[in-house]
Amino acid sequence: MNYILYDNVGRIVQTGSSPDGTAELHQRGPHAFLEGTADLERDYVRAGQVVPRLACPAELAGKTLIGLPVPCVVYINRAGYSCAEPVAELDFPYPGTYRIRVEAFPHLDGEFTLEQP
Repeated sequence: MNYILYDNVGRIVQTGSSPDGTAELHQRGPHAFLEGTADLERDYVRAGQVVPRLACPAELAGKTLIGLPVPCVVYINRAGYSCAEPVAELDFPYPGTYRIRVEAFPHLDGEFTLEQP
């Protein structure tokens, strides 16, 4: 039997298969149990059903992130910043390439690159 374990917001934390009769062991753990298959990165569980995660609505316009899902975390070169607004102005003091990732479950992560002259 194929199974899915997920947390209280629907994030899939594990998938696998189990011989008949051992599925109840997974049901005793800290996560919710669902019989089936799913993609750990692209799916989540909503109302007991596996559904695709939503596309990230954020866009990078110049040095401004627009359409941010609220709340979210904006990562800039691995440093995370909580964001509770749909728009974020970016300001970088040094030239270089900045990697930006927007994380807001159940949305997929948005990834951007900004070149600061």
